[in-house]
Amino acid sequence: MRGKRELIARVCAQSGLTNLIECIPPRRVLMVVNYHRIGNPAETIGDPGVFSATAEEFDLQIGYLKRRFHLTTLDDALAMISGEAPWTTSALITFDDGYLDNYKIVFPILRSHGVQGVFFLPTGFVGTGQLPWWDMIAHIIKKSRNRYVRLEYPEPATFDLETDGLANTCRDILQLAKKPEMKDAERFVTDLEEACGATRLQENTERLFLNWDEAREMQLGGMAFGSHTHSHEILSKLSPDKQLEEAVRSREILERELGRRIDVMAYCFWQLGLAHFGGLIWPTPWDVKV
Repeated sequence: MRGKRELIARVCAQSGLTNLIECIPPRRVLMVVNYHRIGNPAETIGDPGVFSATAEEFDLQIGYLKRRFHLTTLDDALAMISGEAPWTTSALITFDDGYLDNYKIVFPILRSHGVQGVFFLPTGFVGTGQLPWWDMIAHIIKKSRNRYVRLEYPEPATFDLETDGLANTCRDILQLAKKPEMKDAERFVTDLEEACGATRLQENTERLFLNWDEAREMQLGGMAFGSHTHSHEILSKLSPDKQLEEAVRSREILERELGRRIDVMAYCFWQLGLAHFGGLIWPTPWDVKV
């Protein structure tokens, strides 16, 4: 028993969860814990940085959170935010992007704990093997034949794969791709291919994202869903009209496929700095009128 407690403590400390818990002020709060992927990052063809934990670590983390907090549902969280219910010290478990491991690994673990997860889906990815741009970039870096990756756009930068390692190099180049100055995504990817001496994956035959049948099964099993736009573009780089189009199209598809009203949206790439888990997303009531 002692060994298990020590393992849980180690996992929570390494993931940043312990520091997060200790920083919570002694008052009634809603903590939104955001994950992306669960599994082994060494096995992915894409970005290892989107993995939040292994299956074992995630199971331990949910057990730990369940002992320390009331793990709330999306409906109850929205009721607190809107003032329809009293505030309690609660945590809401959320996932962005809708990768297939959310169905295969996350759903069974959450169900075994009797905990609801809220899954924010980019509707253009559902059921596909499409490589999102961050996974495409990471895949090119993984295939690099060069130790040094030198880029000139959107600003001069040199990365050392041998010294920095794959995960750190992927993270730093992806941060460069997110900069406001980066306006031409195709140029960036083409320049990266040349710098790495590698080419992008033309076709991925394996499905990467959960499909609508799996989403409906998860919904029947107590999970909740929200929007993560349609194409998962960096919203701050889009015009207001394009932002609205992304939001409205996503909501319409989700409501049609899941047969229920969708009231929440997770804003793409708006991170508030929750270490390891990928950021805090505050789900707010969605009131888009067209």
